[in-house]
Amino acid sequence: DSGITGTIRRSIGKLSTLQLLDLRNNMLTGSVPSEVGHLSSITGLFLQTNILTGIIPSTVGQLTSLKHLFLHTNQLSGPVPGEVGQLAALEKIYVYYNHLTGSLPSEMGNLSTLLHFHAMGNKLTGSIPCEVGNLTALEKLYLHTNLLTGALPEEMGRLTALVRLVLNPN
Repeated sequence: DSGITGTIRRSIGKLSTLQLLDLRNNMLTGSVPSEVGHLSSITGLFLQTNILTGIIPSTVGQLTSLKHLFLHTNQLSGPVPGEVGQLAALEKIYVYYNHLTGSLPSEMGNLSTLLHFHAMGNKLTGSIPCEVGNLTALEKLYLHTNLLTGALPEEMGRLTALVRLVLNPN
């Protein structure tokens, strides 16, 4: 029961009519190729539970139809790219249980349709940006088990749809 092995080929970007890419629960290695940004019709990118390394490519910001970005349970590192803030249709972003570092990008405040943001179990630092208060559709925010510091922004009081907020430990 080894699953699919190997890497995600750069040629994946040629599948311009692809609407869903589901490669979860395999043993894929290597990085997420920047060419995923060419998948202009995609609404769901499911790469979770593999052994992917490297950064989240900034080109994911080009996936303007994307609703679900699931990259959790890999070995991805580096920051959450600010370009994620360009994903106007995004409803769920799961990047938990990786090795992500840096601050949460303030551009995430642009995601007016975001319902779930799960980023626990990383090494994220800095404070929660006040722009998070713009995520008025947000229902679940999981940021526990990181290295976040600072006070909670007052703007979080605007998150009236929020039903789950988990921040401990940080």
